[in-house]
Amino acid sequence: AFLSGESSASWVIETVTAGSYRINLEYMSLTSKIGDFEIKVKVNDQVQYPSLDGVRLQRRYKDAGPIVVDSRGNDIRPARQEEIVWIKSDLKDAKGIYNEPLEVKLEKGASKIEIEAIRGEFALKNIKLYIPEKLISYNEYVAKHGNNSDLRNIYKEMQAEIPYAVSNTLLHPTYDKSNAAT
Repeated sequence: AFLSGESSASWVIETVTAGSYRINLEYMSLTSKIGDFEIKVKVNDQVQYPSLDGVRLQRRYKDAGPIVVDSRGNDIRPARQEEIVWIKSDLKDAKGIYNEPLEVKLEKGASKIEIEAIRGEFALKNIKLYIPEKLISYNEYVAKHGNNSDLRNIYKEMQAEIPYAVSNTLLHPTYDKSNAAT
């Protein structure tokens, strides 16, 4: 579906189990304007709670080039450009009231899910509703996997001033002169 200001797409889904479902969207930017997309989520033509009215979908940006050094040895940060890729993301509360992804309550049987674009233009490739699995505790995980050597050294070292991608053009490397320790 292609969505832009005040257009919408809807689906009728059949749920086997009543419960609280998270919504995961796969979307891509269709415009060069800067700023997050904003959507409204309705279930059976109703917004279930205020956080579902004004959900923000972030864009992805990357550096347009490398960090360059001027004649005085100062780093000059590159401009940011939008990376046009498919982004998969659970819906999150724009106001920060809820730490966990947003959920909708669905009864067993047919329900209509509607995504309405409030701001921005984007393509919506996939919508997934799911009940999150309960995570096991750390002690249960260690008991289950033991001292598995496959779980060691699975990290990748990266320089913080050269990010893979950022969600906002205002995020950039900087320094802190407030403390002599830095």
